[in-house]
Amino acid sequence: MNALGIKVVLVEPGSFQTDIWTRNVLIGQKTLDGSSPNGARGEKMKGVIQKIRKRDPVEVARVIARIAQDPDPRLRYLVGPDAHIQLWLKRALPWKWHEGLLARLLKID
Repeated sequence: MNALGIKVVLVEPGSFQTDIWTRNVLIGQKTLDGSSPNGARGEKMKGVIQKIRKRDPVEVARVIARIAQDPDPRLRYLVGPDAHIQLWLKRALPWKWHEGLLARLLKID
């Protein structure tokens, strides 16, 4: 894309206080139904997610505004300390291990 004059940038935020957390609960409402085989798993995950410290999304907006004004932006911008940890884990661990670790941390495994 760069050869066409189009700059591609990846903004990879960690945990920020946005509606993704509540929207996913609404989308997965049926899984929280007592008749769902995943109901207990969903409740455990919901409890874990509520405890995760989420940062102010204005931080991400400021990074995006700064990128938009940069004539020569980098490819990747990690925002938040947990974004750095996630990238390190993705690079250091085989995908199955990474996926399994997240499943255990979120109490869905």
